[in-house]
Amino acid sequence: MSYMPDNFPKSLAALYPIIYNYSYILLEGVLTLIIISIPAVSKALNQIKKTVTIPEAVTAASK
Repeated sequence: MSYMPDNFPKSLAALYPIIYNYSYILLEGVLTLIIISIPAVSKALNQIKKTVTIPEAVTAASK
């Protein structure tokens, strides 16, 4: 595996892609949660949710 660092243990060579990808995904998830917890962002997301969500009464009446 040419993309692996030279100093990475050879016994863990098969695990390198898994370790690399999951660490990247974990970091992205943590950063996303931090950004979503910012009050201004949270308020904007709630406003978008209210705008996009179809009220239940409208969907029940259309059946």
